[in-house]
Amino acid sequence: MSVAEILQLYRENLLKIYDQRETKAIVQWVFEKVLELNSLKLEMSRYQLLTTNQQDELKAILERLLNSEPVQYVLGEVYFLGMKFNVNSSVLIPRPETEELVEWIAKEAKDNFSGKILDIGTGSGCIAIGLKKLLPNAEIFACDISEDALQTASQNSQQHNLPIQFFKHNILEQTSLNNSFDIVVSNPPYIPENEKEQIEKNVLNFEPHCALFTPSNKALIFYENIAHQCINGLLNKNGQLFFEIHFSKAKETEQLLRTLKFKNIEVRKDIFGKERMVKAQLEY
Repeated sequence: MSVAEILQLYRENLLKIYDQRETKAIVQWVFEKVLELNSLKLEMSRYQLLTTNQQDELKAILERLLNSEPVQYVLGEVYFLGMKFNVNSSVLIPRPETEELVEWIAKEAKDNFSGKILDIGTGSGCIAIGLKKLLPNAEIFACDISEDALQTASQNSQQHNLPIQFFKHNILEQTSLNNSFDIVVSNPPYIPENEKEQIEKNVLNFEPHCALFTPSNKALIFYENIAHQCINGLLNKNGQLFFEIHFSKAKETEQLLRTLKFKNIEVRKDIFGKERMVKAQLEY
């Protein structure tokens, strides 16, 4: 089987479940990973014959993709802020909107920032590691409820030689962290369980539900807990709190922060035009 033949097999099948843009991106990603052929070399190598092992690997990948498994999990990697991150089903797949959040925090903190930052619900560690890359003098801590997620995050931190202090913690428990921070950031679960039917199959069937969903009647439970802990000592005076949010809950989240006497509250839209991030400052 030639490169051209397996390419045709991929395109014919993937177009049944993905649009043309997504199909092209997936094909390029897979073939660069397996055959080390970028888009230019791929076209120049159309008549190259594949080894049996290459054929088997590409067919196995295609089978997983046709089962709606995200390509990031199939290949075990994703790029975030130009860095390659290991990902698996214990962590959410980092998304472009979260890159925007990290860049916003870094811009607000300034290049020479040397304070302490806490990332709550770190998952793959992309926020914490991204911030360490952009703010090398910062002391960064990151927590998660999942041991598997923390192991993945630690591997990513070591891979990029960007040290983060990871620890296990359930933010819904009222256990004090015995520490305070200049910046607290979180991308917590924010999709109400009653919206599961609206979620794409590749997200619903493969990404960790504990990192996605909240009780339908307590959609802001994580925001409420984190904000309360911030005003009870987790966040330093004049410290900043950053959240990634559900676009439909932007007004409610903003009102929650106002009720708790946070100041300088700002909601920002993501690259898709949805209200996705919020910043607030603690003054007391």
